[in-house]
Amino acid sequence: MPTLWLTGTAVASRTETALLTGTATVSATPSPLIIGTATVDRTVLTAWGAQIRRTATRVYLGEDAEDLLRVQGDVSVDEQANSPVATASFTLSDPRCAYHATDSIATGGLPVAIRCRVSTALAEADTTVFRGLTEASQNGGAYVPTATIQCAGDGEEWLEEKGCLSLAAFAGYDRLDILKAFAESVGIDPARITGGDGSAEVYQALDLSGLSTWELVRRFAELEDWYVRNDGTGLEILDAEDVVGSDAAPVYAFEPSKYFAVTETPPSRPVTRLVLSTVGIPEEILTGGTEETTAEIVGGTLADGTAWETTTQTTTVNGVVIRQRVEEWRDAAIPGVTPSDVAWRLWKLTETETTWGTVTVNGISLRTARIDEQRTTVTEWYSAPCRSASGYVWSDGTRHLDNAATWQVTDDRITTYTYAAAPSCLLESKAVNVGGWYSEIVASGQVYDDGYERADNSYAWIAADAAQPYQRITETYSEETGATANAVQSAIVTSRWYTPAGLAVETWGEAEGSTTRWSTVPGSGVIVEATSEFFDDGSTKYASKSYAGTLPGLTRAAADIPQYRTVPLVLTATADSDSPATSPHTETIWGAESMADLVTVARRRFRDAQSPRVTISHPALPLLRLLDVVTVTDPTRELDEAQGYVESIRLTLNASNTGALRQETTVVLPLPQFAPEVPL
Repeated sequence: MPTLWLTGTAVASRTETALLTGTATVSATPSPLIIGTATVDRTVLTAWGAQIRRTATRVYLGEDAEDLLRVQGDVSVDEQANSPVATASFTLSDPRCAYHATDSIATGGLPVAIRCRVSTALAEADTTVFRGLTEASQNGGAYVPTATIQCAGDGEEWLEEKGCLSLAAFAGYDRLDILKAFAESVGIDPARITGGDGSAEVYQALDLSGLSTWELVRRFAELEDWYVRNDGTGLEILDAEDVVGSDAAPVYAFEPSKYFAVTETPPSRPVTRLVLSTVGIPEEILTGGTEETTAEIVGGTLADGTAWETTTQTTTVNGVVIRQRVEEWRDAAIPGVTPSDVAWRLWKLTETETTWGTVTVNGISLRTARIDEQRTTVTEWYSAPCRSASGYVWSDGTRHLDNAATWQVTDDRITTYTYAAAPSCLLESKAVNVGGWYSEIVASGQVYDDGYERADNSYAWIAADAAQPYQRITETYSEETGATANAVQSAIVTSRWYTPAGLAVETWGEAEGSTTRWSTVPGSGVIVEATSEFFDDGSTKYASKSYAGTLPGLTRAAADIPQYRTVPLVLTATADSDSPATSPHTETIWGAESMADLVTVARRRFRDAQSPRVTISHPALPLLRLLDVVTVTDPTRELDEAQGYVESIRLTLNASNTGALRQETTVVLPLPQFAPEVPL
């Protein structure tokens, strides 16, 4: 007797059958062999595995499941691995096939179920092989309208609903998380997506719009080497190892006694060379990175013949600038009472240190786009000016505390940043405290050569971090959103020593500033820009104008999204194949982030294109599912238990008195050199 056998974890049942669950041992004639954990209806297995059986097909239409008695000829059911929706068709001779008939069938949208009945002397089964909805159909016939009814199976929700989902960079999601979140965004319960555990984490920002859940899972399937099918209740994701790899366990054996004919389809000029590209994040970023310093040099000669050169050294970590050093060199003399000899020397040094906010990703601290603080220090040849009764008069006629300039700090700026909380993440303010050399003008004090009286004998250093620094520049930003108007605003105020209008002495305070406000009525496309300014002499100025456009964008930076740089990644892959060489196929791979992703895509495409296929005509076995692993034995083609997976199923079910149930199953026989565990 022939043997119907299952290995691994299998489900061989339909909704209408009684189930035996758990680890089962089944004995019958013919004897099915089950190895592993299975959910098995013994009656179904025995009936469908029999060589001699009585069969019939019934089509049920509408909410009341009307048994259609006028179905003519064959009923076909098609399932393809590249679609979650099965299709079916049947020919019906019925007055209701007319468009204007009462309870017309021609308009479509009616539920339909196709069931196959099979019985033997020992067992019988009634199996539903299709559920779906009818589509609108044309009809013909002289006396009774006759129509070929096309039907689309359950699963259109995976194709029709288009979603929209935006994910920030380094959001901590893997591809399965993203797929489930996307499904949920279109109203699909994410619990209906099973499998796919252990998928790769997505680091770059991802903007998903205009896709269906099926389109997204198919794109991810190439990157992860998944196989996906609609199991009747949801999407089932199978790892390649379980379909074409070492863990693949056959659930059915096609042997000569079980089929009518085999048609073999070798690959026809399949692609043999792929050039795949993407934009990825360098691996060193995800491991913390190291400091890298680059230098840029420019130079020349001034009109008076003075040679000059500027060297800029920029230090980055993971592409993020953390330090910059600008050296300005001149062939010049140090000023003083008696200037020094002309020599090539460092004339001015500007150093900037940037402190970024950080976020921890996989245990690694990475810098975000938020600058917490930035400090810039300028050092140059300098001596503070002093009162007329002190110091030295230099060769240029100016008076200074020292007889010659010395190398010292002349400017120190500390900038701090403040941001709004998420989700706004708006840069609300930026405060720059400046340190510098100065002495304020007073009514009675120390007389300087310029005629002013100042508080000190010489200019004093006023620190940037003092309660009252040499200077403070404050910038603020805000936004307003409403039903009648939207607006953004920026303001800048400079506080320093200045002489208010009508006074002869200086005071420290808000010397000057400006405010600019952009506003618009939603939908108008017209921007009104209003500016107001005030100055240290007490005067003011305002202006307003309008123009077509959009509101300016304000700076935003999230506290949990690191900065990162990307690099182009290109993979050139050649198939290990006897197929004739073809021209390289070049493509940018959507969603790929690493060379490993590109390798996975290349292997998968070679496997799909290079693997031969066999189409087997055999008695209907509707318990077989897409992507089930099977073996094929056919001595004519030297196939001895060749292992593959089911790519498509076509059932041809005769609804007439003969009741013949036939099936064509296409099986892909994957080549071993493209197995998931084999490196390219």
